[in-house]
Amino acid sequence: MPSGAAEGAPKRPFPLWIVFVVLGLLLAGLVAAAAIFLPRLFSTLEAGGEHQAAAVAAVERYDQAWTDADCDAYFATTTASYRQAMGMTDCRAFETTMSEFRDSTEGYTLTVTAVRDDGDAVMVETTETYRNLLDDGSGATPTDETIHYRYTVISGESGWAIDGVEEQ
Repeated sequence: MPSGAAEGAPKRPFPLWIVFVVLGLLLAGLVAAAAIFLPRLFSTLEAGGEHQAAAVAAVERYDQAWTDADCDAYFATTTASYRQAMGMTDCRAFETTMSEFRDSTEGYTLTVTAVRDDGDAVMVETTETYRNLLDDGSGATPTDETIHYRYTVISGESGWAIDGVEEQ
């Protein structure tokens, strides 16, 4: 027995109110943090979703430009640097290339398979399928083709536009 302790002294119970005060303060802190950070989180997620939807819409409109032979849509959905890299910087070049493509394919479909934000750009991955009608001189029958692309789509003054594409 420790010296100086009274043998018959009753033990004092732990003050339970301290536990409730601490728990109350923790709960108040969590509620305050949620009130501050949850709206920011939701607005960030919502903005990312809007950017992704706009980028996908640009890729789909670009695809439709090829189907409709719509040079205005082609220009609206691509950047100048992309058009330069593709060698189609004016409507005449686009229409020539588009006509060759339409004459050599049928049943073209584009399916978006993934979308992700990548800093200032949105990456849109697609699977594109079509029947290749080109005869390579061997008398071979048309073949079904599947290609996977990753489009780099950026926001500009006139909206979202394709700035690059690479085959996966």
